[in-house]
Amino acid sequence: YIKIIDINTCTQNCPNGQFEYYLQLNCVACAASCLTCNTTATDCQTCTNVTGVPYFNYDNQCLLTCPNNYYG
Repeated sequence: YIKIIDINTCTQNCPNGQFEYYLQLNCVACAASCLTCNTTATDCQTCTNVTGVPYFNYDNQCLLTCPNNYYG
């Protein structure tokens, strides 16, 4: 089980916006632009929409604009 720190409870999976940090057996917050992340705060699986600004996922990073030769 992994501890969700902000509500001080244990669960099998971390909620959206957090990832499982096994060294301390707790959930840690993803970067603000990530809706879900993998093994670090900036290894984003999906991106969030912050204050109406869409983020685009490119190579597990949430970017405000797509790189050259890519479109959102």
